[in-house]
Amino acid sequence: MPRTARASQGGYCYHVINRGNARANVFHKDADYQAFVRLFGEACQRLPLRVPVPRGGDWLEHVERPQSEAGLRSIRDSVNRASPHGSDRWRRATAQRLSLESTLRPRGRPRSTAKK
Repeated sequence: MPRTARASQGGYCYHVINRGNARANVFHKDADYQAFVRLFGEACQRLPLRVPVPRGGDWLEHVERPQSEAGLRSIRDSVNRASPHGSDRWRRATAQRLSLESTLRPRGRPRSTAKK
């Protein structure tokens, strides 16, 4: 089954880069990272991009941690399903706007309700 097309609409926050394939490092030297930041900055001057401050090697220290196991599970489900994360109302509205409704439905075929 092919992967769903990525949604890209204005006014939303998208991550730019996280890590390489198989969780490999993307930047092997600090100079590589600095070159990326410089080039990305140049692109932001040419294109109408709103970009957060570049993150250094300790960026994970600054990530807000989930408050509970249920919160962590909710975030993981959202990432694994490529679905919006937030309040139910916001998730539904955003999924509809970005044509991601299928990411909110349970996976697999519906269970049969017919009695044998």
